[in-house]
Amino acid sequence: MPAASVARAESDLPTSGFSAYVQRCGAMGVKVIELKKLSKVIGEAIKPPDPALVEMITNPELV
Repeated sequence: MPAASVARAESDLPTSGFSAYVQRCGAMGVKVIELKKLSKVIGEAIKPPDPALVEMITNPELV
């Protein structure tokens, strides 16, 4: 099914800022905007033992 035909879900949650929130909670939180940085960030995020969140900013028109 093409992404354009899927209804968009809405919520009261902010659309970004999750990485900053996670950092305030004491965990690793990184926002990725450029695809070329994603691999490096994920490599760091999966190192044990601490929790981590990778916030990926995407273009919803391309998903």
